[in-house]
Amino acid sequence: MAVSLTLGTAALVLGGGLLAWLSSAPAPARTSHGPKNPAVEVLRGQLEKEPCDRTRAVQYAQALFSTDDWRESIRFSDDFVTRCGKFPQLRSISYSAHIRLSEFDLAIRDATELIESAPGNASYRVWRALAHQSRGASELALGDFQEAFRLQPEQFQVANHLATAYEQSRQPCEAHRVLEEHQRVNSDSARRLEVMEWLARLETQGPCGAKGGKSGAAARKPGKH
Repeated sequence: MAVSLTLGTAALVLGGGLLAWLSSAPAPARTSHGPKNPAVEVLRGQLEKEPCDRTRAVQYAQALFSTDDWRESIRFSDDFVTRCGKFPQLRSISYSAHIRLSEFDLAIRDATELIESAPGNASYRVWRALAHQSRGASELALGDFQEAFRLQPEQFQVANHLATAYEQSRQPCEAHRVLEEHQRVNSDSARRLEVMEWLARLETQGPCGAKGGKSGAAARKPGKH
């Protein structure tokens, strides 16, 4: 009994000493963000007082991202959405951070959330397509590029991505049709030297007239996700 009491007392003393040490130990050092560190600290303090302040949340996540602290910008964005509800502007930042970290599946998740928040936004479709491309899912990427083009055929970057995807998959006639349709709805591109040279190059790869190839790109059904 005496031995047990001694051991028990020793454990209690050790435990008390450990607790005392933990309470006096310095907090883990926060990551320094260089010249932007003061601004980051101010925003962090403001968000501690108003955790769901969306304006400051975007400023804080952008500040973290701009200092290449991509992991922390993702963690903050995820925590904010969990605490305060979905917020597309933060998802845009976390998408970009996942891309920088080559976390393409998570980037696809973020892009999907953005698409659900704004189904008519072609850019979000392009973002998800680029993430699909990065992980080698070319068919899924093509489906998103097609849907983006259906939404905004007048946007050169959208047409550029879809035509490039077709050309890379050895479908020059589909690429040709995309560029022609884009020119019909964008008069500036009809005079754009880059587009005219691209069309000429595609024409050298085979006949792409009304009788050639399959139905137009815009008529294709987008891939499933």
